[in-house]
Amino acid sequence: MFRNDISARQKNILMIGALSAPLSTLAGMDGWLQTLLGAVVVGTLACFCCRLQEKLEEPGKGYRIVQILWLIFLLGQLGKWPSHTWPNGTDFPVVPLTLLALGAFSSLDGGSCAARCATALFWLLLILYGVILFSGLSAWELKNLAPEPGMVSWELLLVMLLPAAVGILPGEKAGIRGIAGTALTAAVLSLWTIGTLTRGVAEQVPWPLYESVKGMNLFGVAERYEAFVSVAATMGYFILLSLLFSGIGTLGDGISGLGGKKSVAWAGVISGALVLYVPHLPGELLFFGGIVFWLVLPAFALFIKKSKKRKNCKKELDKG
Repeated sequence: MFRNDISARQKNILMIGALSAPLSTLAGMDGWLQTLLGAVVVGTLACFCCRLQEKLEEPGKGYRIVQILWLIFLLGQLGKWPSHTWPNGTDFPVVPLTLLALGAFSSLDGGSCAARCATALFWLLLILYGVILFSGLSAWELKNLAPEPGMVSWELLLVMLLPAAVGILPGEKAGIRGIAGTALTAAVLSLWTIGTLTRGVAEQVPWPLYESVKGMNLFGVAERYEAFVSVAATMGYFILLSLLFSGIGTLGDGISGLGGKKSVAWAGVISGALVLYVPHLPGELLFFGGIVFWLVLPAFALFIKKSKKRKNCKKELDKG
C-alpha cells in the first residue's frame, strides 16, 4: 500500500491542492510582488529538495526516524492553521483535530489513496475558487496593485517549501508543473485579494481573502461567499495534512517493527497533542527547519550513500 506508485500528475495536484489553503490564509498579507518573487525562488528550492529525496530512494532507519519526527512536529504546527477557517463558528480545537483525524485516516492505506482523494477534491477546489474570483471581478481595481516596499513573510516562504515533502512519496518524479502551479496560485490569490481589498485594509484584518468576499454578488445576486472560502480552505488543509501523513507512512513502512499504518496512527495522536499544547513557533524557525530536514540531511545522506558505493566498487575492482 505505502509502496504503490503515485503518478507525476497526482503529485503535481497534491502540491497545488495542499498549498491552496495556507496560500489563501496568507493572501494579501504580503505585497503581490514580494509574494511572486518568494514563490518563484523558494518554489525552485523546493523542487531541488524534492529531487534530492527522490534520488535517495531507500534511506536508512536512522534517516527515516529523524524525518518522521520532523513531519510530526510540522503537523503539530501546521495543524493549528485551520482553526481560522470558520470564523463565525466553533473552530479551535474542533476543526484542527477533526482535520488531523481525517488526514491520518485518508493516509492509512498509503499515499496513493490520499493522492486519489486529493485529485477528486482538486476539481471541486477549482470550481469554488473560480466562482469566488469571478464574482469579485467588478470590485477588483488595478490602482490597488501599486508595488509597495517590504519583505516577504517567513510563513509564506515556509508554505512554498512544503512541496519538498512530495519527494518522500513513491512513484514518478514530480514535474515542474506542480511547482509552477503553486507559484501561480500564490500570485493569483495575492493579486486578487489586494486588488479587491487594498493592501492597507489587508494588513489590518486576520484573514484578508475571507474579508474581501463579504458583500460580493454574482449577476447582481448577493451570496454568502465567505462560506465558499471556508469550504475551500478546509478541503485544502485536509489535502495538506494528508500529504504530510502520507510521507510519514511511506517512511515508517521501511522501518521493521513499525510499518506505515502504525506510524500514521501514532503520528495522528502525537500531532494532536502538539496542536493542543505546543504554541505557535516563529515562521523562520520552521522554514530553516525545512531547509535542514529537506535539503541538508538528504544531501548529506546521498553523499554518504554515493561514497559507500564508490568504496564498494573500488574493493570489487581491487579483488578483480
